[in-house]
Formats: sequence, C-alpha cells, structure tokens
Amino acid sequence: MKITKEKWNSKAYRWISVIMVLLLVLAPVGVFGVKVSVKADDTSYTGQSFILSNNDNGCSLSIDGSYVSLSSGNSGTITLSAPEGGTATFQIMAESAMSGMIDLPNLNIICNEGVSVTIDSEADLTINSFTVKDSINMENTGILRANNATLNNFSAGKVILSSNQTNRGSVKLTGSNTDVIVSVSDRYTQVSSEGSFMLDIDNVGYPVTGPANGYAGELSGQFPTMDDISGETFYVGATYDMNEYTDYPAGYTRDQFTFRYLLSSSVIGVEMPTVPGTYEVLVTGPTDAGTSSPRTFTISYFPGVDLDISEVDEEGKVTVSAPAGYEISLDNEIYSQSIKFSEGDLYTEEMFNETLQFYVIVTDGVHEGARSEALSYSEHQDLMK
Repeated sequence: MKITKEKWNSKAYRWISVIMVLLLVLAPVGVFGVKVSVKADDTSYTGQSFILSNNDNGCSLSIDGSYVSLSSGNSGTITLSAPEGGTATFQIMAESAMSGMIDLPNLNIICNEGVSVTIDSEADLTINSFTVKDSINMENTGILRANNATLNNFSAGKVILSSNQTNRGSVKLTGSNTDVIVSVSDRYTQVSSEGSFMLDIDNVGYPVTGPANGYAGELSGQFPTMDDISGETFYVGATYDMNEYTDYPAGYTRDQFTFRYLLSSSVIGVEMPTVPGTYEVLVTGPTDAGTSSPRTFTISYFPGVDLDISEVDEEGKVTVSAPAGYEISLDNEIYSQSIKFSEGDLYTEEMFNETLQFYVIVTDGVHEGARSEALSYSEHQDLMK
C-alpha cells in the first residue's frame, strides 16, 4: 500500500502506525505474561528453581518464575543446570488434582550436577528420557514412570524413594549405574537395574549386582527371593521342589516359609497345581521376613513320544511298546513299558478303536511321573511306527 504525504501528515494515521509497530515488537515476549512456546531442541537453562507441572494447556516448565510451554509434540532435549558453584531444585508436581499425569513422550530432560529433583506425591511422570546426575527424591508415592528412563547413570548419583505400604514406590535404572545409591524407606519398593548399584536401607548399604529386578527386601537379602522360572519346564504328574528355585534370608529356615500359588492374581492354594495352565508362585514367611515377588510359570502335558507296534504274533496279539525311560498306562490301570493287545482291541472294522484310551508316563529323570494327555489310538497314529 502506497503512503501519500497527505496520509502521513494525518495525526490519526501516524498513531495507528505506531500502535501496529508496538504490537509487532511486543508479541514475541508475550503481552499477557512471559510464556513462550519452545521446541526444546538441545536447549540449556541455568537457574535455581525449576518446576515442571501440568495445567489446562498441557505441561509448563517454570524457570526462576518464567514459564516455558511444553507439549507432547515437543522434541529434543532440555538440560537444567545450577548456577556455577551453586545448587538448584527441580520439582515435578501436579497443579491440577483432576489430572496428575505429566506426559511428554517425545521430550528428553537432563538434570546436571547440583540439581536436586523432587517428584510430588500427586504427580505421575512419563518422559521419553529422564536423566539425573545428582539426586532424585520421590516423595510419598515414589512412582516414576518413564519410557527408556535413564536415572543416575553417573558417579555419586542418589535416588531417594520415600514410600509406605499404601503408596509403594518403584524406580528403573538403565545403564551401568555402578556408583548409584538407591535409598528406600519401604522394603517393598520395586527396583530394577541393568547395572550394579548400592541399595541403602535404614542407612545400611547392600551392594546389588545387576541386572536386578525385585523388591528392595529381596535385593538386600532380607526377603525370600525366587529364580526366574518362566523358562523352566513343568509337566502334569511330575513332582517338583520349589525350594530348589528359592533363596531364603539368613537366620531363617525353609519350614518358616510357605509357597502360595495364584491363578489370575487370586491365591488358589499352597500346593503346586496339577492341571495345565499358567500360574504365579510367591514365597511368604514371618512378617519381618516379608514376601517375594511373584514368578510366572506354566504346567503342560508331557509331549508324546514315538511308540512301536509289532506285527501280529501267532496268538493274534500285537505288542505296543514305549521307549526306555517311559511306560504306557492303559485306561489308568495298567502301567508297563509294553502291553499286548488282541487285534479286536486295537481295531474295529479295520479302524483304530476310538474308545481305548492310554497315556505315556516318564519313569525316570528330572520329570519322573510326568504324563502325556490321554488320547485314543487313532489320535496317536502319527506316534506309532
């Protein structure tokens, strides 16, 4: 638009022009408060007070009173540092009681040395990568949920978990973590780590060799703990001693502990189940000795083995034999490595007798007593030679 001399000499026109220029200048700093949107591509901030909180518009990061808007669309890294020679606090809190979730799945936050981190009891945190180089204090609930979280993967790092029986905490450490200290107030705090670390309970240190995953009481040897038995093989009919997979705390004996078996998170008894299925088992003992984390395992029928059917002998009998180490059970009554049948028992009009049931049972080895599923001869034709 062309500005004529007459227009510029107009006082009203000059005032309009000045106001438009002021708006353009003031807009970036925020006429309505210091709140700007950043993409957070490897951005560094230095200050003494950082507050990450949720609000009606998403998440905001306060830096010494000035706000930076964040959203799940942010990507990159924000590094928080204390002034040189000083300290800073980073508080993660929920402003809205209706929504405590701070969800920034695409954002990485790094807190350098000198920055002490506190997670408010009402806040749940989900951040793509969350790295702390000094210490982190998870108050009350102590719950930190972070995808691919990296906590205290540096020297002199300390994770402080304050939890109780109502609100028990959990923390996941990834990386070497050799010099990290995890301090807990409740032995049921869940701790997992790829590397080794020092577990501090009541000011007593317990070195934990990683990878490790379990209650703090387990990792310190104060609770019973079970091996990962998900890869073990358990079969119907065999007898297994779960004590062989269990370590007990010093000063206690096996008979002070009881195994509890669960199906769909409900306790079904203290004896190992006898039917196929996927179960959980845990060990519980005296109150001061605690309870182990549950372990998942599966019970199944023993897989079929090759059987041999002989030619018809002069008596008109056929012999069905199992390999060494197995025997055949016929109608849950006859147990033998080989059984003779008349052709009339085996065949009905040149077809296998559908009503004659049997199963194979293991007679020695680790799985002694394990049995196959009871099936008719016709269903086992592929096993017979």
